[in-house]
Amino acid sequence: MVVDAAPPPALRTESWKADSFSVETWLAYTADNDIDLVVLAPPEGHSAGPIMACQALQPMIMRTTAALLTVGMGQQRTSFQRVLTPTDMTPESIATLHHAEAVAAMYDARLDVLHGLAQRKYVALTPTDLLALDDAAMAPRTAKRRLRTWYRRNAHPAYANRLGAQMHVQEGDPTTAILRAVHARKSSLLVMAATQRTPREAGLSPITEKVLRRTTCSVLVTRPHYRNLVAPAVGDSTQSHVPAS
Repeated sequence: MVVDAAPPPALRTESWKADSFSVETWLAYTADNDIDLVVLAPPEGHSAGPIMACQALQPMIMRTTAALLTVGMGQQRTSFQRVLTPTDMTPESIATLHHAEAVAAMYDARLDVLHGLAQRKYVALTPTDLLALDDAAMAPRTAKRRLRTWYRRNAHPAYANRLGAQMHVQEGDPTTAILRAVHARKSSLLVMAATQRTPREAGLSPITEKVLRRTTCSVLVTRPHYRNLVAPAVGDSTQSHVPAS
């Protein structure tokens, strides 16, 4: 899959049924053939729960080094109308933001950008006065201003002006904050990085894995520093693994 401002070129796709191969055969095939994007949909008869509840798909999700799209129940034939991407505003998260922008532009969808904020701890000085114990934690209003500034600086120039992205700050545990935002925004696609570790390493970050174990939303899991599906912005050091033309 290539996502660019221009229509993508024709792509070679293959469809596999889960009962027709072993996981080891599938992993070897995707590695040997340099597969860029794996799309996993729940098998027929699977309950309307998280895709990670499907035992047959768990090892594929955890062990692939390709970018991954898990399709939520009931979304096989629908487009994505609301795309949500969480960010910690680090340089490593910019490429995943660009993936979310590109998908939102492709489907003419709304883009929501979420920054999780640690819950502040207070001690009561008087019945009406509170003292924050964690001075390092930003107030939500300050965090939202920083998020807007970060987005303006790092949005992909091919998509930013077409999207009108909305910024959100959610306090609390990162996994819970993401899941609450998915529910509150009625997101149909969540875009997250697999891990910030060595680019070719399989596996998922603890937060990404926890989200996949609990959400029923479709999720695009990116590995942008190894398999970047979006044509890089001018001056972007991340090189696209797939040519843009």
